[in-house]
Amino acid sequence: MNLAFWTSAKPTAGGLPSDDYYSCLVAAEAASSRKQRYPSAHGSGSGSDDLILPENYAGYLKSYSKPDKVEEPPPPAARGSGGSRANTRGIGAPSPLRERAGLERKRKRDQARQYKSKMRSKVRQMLKKQAHRRLGLWRSRVLDGDRVPIYVSLDGIAYPRGRDAYVTQERDQKALTRMSVSEFGPNSCIVSPRALPYCQQYPPLTPVDLRFWHLPPNIVEAYRLSSGITGLYTWQADCLKTLLDCTLFGFEDQPVSPASHRPLDRPFKCGVYCAPTSGGKSLVAELIMLRRLLFRGLRGVYTLPYVSICQEKLQQLRRVWGDSGQSASLAALRIEAFHSNASVDKEGVIGGWTAGVDVALGTLEKVNGMVNRLVSQADSSTSNVGTVIIDELHMVGDEQRGHILELILLKLMLFATGRVTSASSGELYQLQVVCMSATLPSLDPLKSWLLEADVYTTEFRPVPLEYFVKVGPRLHSGDLDRVVRDIPLLQGDPDRITALIWEVAQEACSVGYDAASNATGVIVFCATKAWCEKTAVHVASTWPGVPWDLDDTMLRGRQQALDILRASPAGLCPTLEKSIPKGVA
Repeated sequence: MNLAFWTSAKPTAGGLPSDDYYSCLVAAEAASSRKQRYPSAHGSGSGSDDLILPENYAGYLKSYSKPDKVEEPPPPAARGSGGSRANTRGIGAPSPLRERAGLERKRKRDQARQYKSKMRSKVRQMLKKQAHRRLGLWRSRVLDGDRVPIYVSLDGIAYPRGRDAYVTQERDQKALTRMSVSEFGPNSCIVSPRALPYCQQYPPLTPVDLRFWHLPPNIVEAYRLSSGITGLYTWQADCLKTLLDCTLFGFEDQPVSPASHRPLDRPFKCGVYCAPTSGGKSLVAELIMLRRLLFRGLRGVYTLPYVSICQEKLQQLRRVWGDSGQSASLAALRIEAFHSNASVDKEGVIGGWTAGVDVALGTLEKVNGMVNRLVSQADSSTSNVGTVIIDELHMVGDEQRGHILELILLKLMLFATGRVTSASSGELYQLQVVCMSATLPSLDPLKSWLLEADVYTTEFRPVPLEYFVKVGPRLHSGDLDRVVRDIPLLQGDPDRITALIWEVAQEACSVGYDAASNATGVIVFCATKAWCEKTAVHVASTWPGVPWDLDDTMLRGRQQALDILRASPAGLCPTLEKSIPKGVA
């Protein structure tokens, strides 16, 4: 047996051999004793069974007494005297391949560490030079196809570069100085919006007034013109008091939240509220996001379940918040939608979600990618995201896509509370998540799961909703405690479905033709597509008619709808061809 014992162990601080050196000597002595007890059958003397040590082994031992300079031993002979290959590794020493692989892994780790350190430094420098607000600063926007610099005043009005912009900037700078707000850096956020010049001009207001929440006058006017919103419902004002951070946003300057009485420096603040459909849920979430964006510069992510809703919300927010691309009169906040049909997303979420996007609207799948980037990457596009809105929270129980929404919320909670550290900063991350839904059976499990979220519920409806139950030929009240009336029987309508629809149409006819043609309709929900088609044909065939069915304008409109469908690539559906002439689709 051929053995070669040599080690690369270095001397310790006191000049004494290390533990590996003593292990080597013990192994050498054991091998020597085995050689004396079991002579080799292949040779004797200094043959192939000799213990091979480095030629300058004695000098190598003396080198341990010289810690300043250590001479490495030369590699041993490749083969022993017997011609067999010698083992060139000491006991416990790594092989050359493993050693090179370890060095390569260490080099890559060092490179990754240096890259992250460099990115953290860049983000810190960027944050120092960035204004943590969206009012009283210069920005750039695409207007009429060209990118031009604009100045967004403290009043929320965007001015193209020119004399008016410079005069307004000088006036705003004086106001910011009086408010102790710096031009850039962490102290550049507007902690107390009530000190803004336009808020000083407001008369005493109640919480149901939009101006009470320190919104710029032109945005308040935009809400009135685009959506007809002139104020808040009482439940909306109460919900805002529950969910808004009072200290950080200048509401009553209270040190704790009036609803939860908990400190406001929580890294993760979640609010869940439930209200019936068409009760104004979206407006509450919009105001929370808008205030955090205007006064602190915290960008927002708006999660919506479907592409069609993303497109609708995109147009609505652009009209109100002023990034339509045609005018710079409003605050010119940049809102973009991220979904499969969005043009901004042609390079993917990572390419489209840049630091210039103030509000990102996205489906569940796209927002999940944004959250992954928020957690794992360190760049300017994720450094100041502070508000995430979750619409239709009840979809967390959906069999197909519910797990995606659950993952989004879990990653946000872990990231914000510091269990998952941001790559751009080792500090705790302050994040507010606003969840809303119209159909949540129980809020207690969600409240506990979302780290003791603030919860608000209401049953308010702007339009009263009456419930009735049809049992056989009779119509009962919603609680089944009384019979309202008997449903008339029409020819060919044994289930009295057409009769129910016809009663609503008759009531519309009693208030005049204009009201009926502009604002009246009946929606019938069916369980399946086949059932829907069957019901439409049945109602059309048994429809007794109403006075406006013979109106020339109504008839021309129905014929135009048929012509458009015939010219479409899919053609005209036979069911619609039978039902549309009767006003049923």
